[in-house]
Order: sequence, then structure tokens, then C-alpha cells
Amino acid sequence: MALALNDRSDLKTLRAEINSALDQIGKRHDLSLSIGNISYDLDGADATTRLTMLSAKGVQQNAPEALFKKHCRRFGLKPEMLGFEFRSPYGLERYRVCGIKPRARKNAVLVERIPDGRRVVCPPWVVLDSWNKAKEQKAA
Repeated sequence: MALALNDRSDLKTLRAEINSALDQIGKRHDLSLSIGNISYDLDGADATTRLTMLSAKGVQQNAPEALFKKHCRRFGLKPEMLGFEFRSPYGLERYRVCGIKPRARKNAVLVERIPDGRRVVCPPWVVLDSWNKAKEQKAA
């Protein structure tokens, strides 16, 4: 039976078959592969493909976490600083390190304000100073 590429039900069937084939390929390469949006017209159909890296445990990696671990050393940070909670330099608000912006020159660290979850950026020195102060307090 031939599929019509401009019929929604046929495209759903095709999507299921493509996703099962992509799953088999993804397992061989430790990737999660899936078909994304499919748009169609009279001539045919277009589809997007989504690739996601899997961690050693077979779970999808958190993109901001992987990005932080890859680029943190460029800014003098350590991978274990991801998730570090600290107070602002003035001690008014608490923040949590949640990511990095590798193309930024000054404000490269993405932090989340703990009370309301609002994400803002800050310079790496703020995190480094807070990290060093926290280590000193633990040592004392």
C-alpha cells in the first residue's frame, strides 16, 4: 500500500515507523533520535529530526548541564559548581548556578534566583568569590 504524503493519517503511520527505525540507530550510537514536526503540501512533506545525546546511564543529558561542563573551565569555573547556591555580593538574595553562556564575554554564568526562579546572568568572579568563601568557611 502506497502512502500519500499529503494525508495526515498516513503521515502519522509514517512517523511511527520512522521513529522506531531512528530508535534502533540511536541505541547503536548512544543518541536519542526522533522525528519532529512534519509539514506537508501537494508536492510532498518536510520533517525535522531531533538528536539528543544520552549519558552513560542511557538517560537524556540535560543540555545546560552538558554545556556548563564543557565550557566552565574557560571562565575559571569547575564542573562541580553547577547547582552551587550562594548569596549575592551584597548578601541580599540567594542564587543557584544553573548554566553558562559560552559566547558571552562578561556575564557568562546563568544563575537562578532561588525565591522566585527568575534566571539572570552574572560575571564568573561572583561565583568564584562565593565558592572560595564557602570553602574557607567549611575549612574553618
